[in-house]
Amino acid sequence: MFREYKISFDKLPEDEKELINEAIAVRKFGYSTRSGAKVGAAVKTANGKIYTGVNVGNVTSTLNVHAEVAAACNAVGDGNVKLTKIAIVPFEENTDKGITQCGVCLQFLSEFADGNFKYIVADEKRETVYYTFLKDIFPKPFRGQLRGVPSKLSKRK
Repeated sequence: MFREYKISFDKLPEDEKELINEAIAVRKFGYSTRSGAKVGAAVKTANGKIYTGVNVGNVTSTLNVHAEVAAACNAVGDGNVKLTKIAIVPFEENTDKGITQCGVCLQFLSEFADGNFKYIVADEKRETVYYTFLKDIFPKPFRGQLRGVPSKLSKRK
């Protein structure tokens, strides 16, 4: 079991409060034809910029985009490929269960983050906040080679 921590919103650093607030602000735009669940995410880059994303569901379950991936894609599309933190505001039923990120999102984000990447999960009321680090929740991401070409990120800090 990985380590996760529960903390009061008021005790968070200001930049993490801002990430949560940004994730809350965009959550309403989440789209899911199947479950109706809405998820918002905000990612912070090494240069301090914040990018948001929402889940975009589809009637087929294979074409869904998770909010974490959408936020990361927005950062990468703007030329920011070094991520440092993410705040996620999931659908209400998941918030009180702590951090329950899917492996696909963890693998995707590990391409742009080192082990000190901080995951923050909060509820919309800012009452429940959990956090952990990528190295704790996903200690061994796939760093394979594609057709004999080593990954630029093959060494993890």
